[in-house]
Amino acid sequence: MYKLELEFNEDSSSNEDVQRGLELAFGLKTDPNFEYGPNAIVQANVNNARRLERQALNTYLLSKKKRKEADEQTKASKANKMIEEAIEIESEAKKLQESASANYAIANKEEFKYNQTQLRTAVATFKFDETPEYTVIERLEKH
Repeated sequence: MYKLELEFNEDSSSNEDVQRGLELAFGLKTDPNFEYGPNAIVQANVNNARRLERQALNTYLLSKKKRKEADEQTKASKANKMIEEAIEIESEAKKLQESASANYAIANKEEFKYNQTQLRTAVATFKFDETPEYTVIERLEKH
């Protein structure tokens, strides 16, 4: 995590850095290069989710920094206050990640509906050659 703290930038870190960070911070395994379809609702939710993931990771790292500062604090009362702040910041990071996950859920649901529509259209417009001398593969190759 230490290397990630030094290199992570919410605006410019690579998708792979975000992927590693999400796994380390929240235990999430993601595919940063997964491509969703062209549906506008899907794209809007995926973009929002990816933005929220970066914010969540950045916020999580801020909480870790606050905890490290608390560890270095010599006054116990000040250290306890810093730990409380770190816990609040980490809670905010988790909320951001939950929002990102909710956006992915919406995107996946809409992607599924879009794909179903595309399949229905393809099946409705596809014409089979019903002549018995063709095998199924030959029919598909013929079209």
